[in-house]
Amino acid sequence: MPATNRRRCVRALAAGALSAALVSAGSAAALAADNAPPVRPSATHSMTPMKPMATASITVGHT
Repeated sequence: MPATNRRRCVRALAAGALSAALVSAGSAAALAADNAPPVRPSATHSMTPMKPMATASITVGHT
């Protein structure tokens, strides 16, 4: 009986440690995502949308 209680206690501690590690990793990832620098246009890429491409059609006459 004491061995069963010890195993349960060890499992509970391991589960708690794993939960704490996952929560802290998730918090760190969320914090890192919030601190991302804002997107700024560069000399080669602007924030304005591109003009739509002109459409071309070809008509072929069959004789």
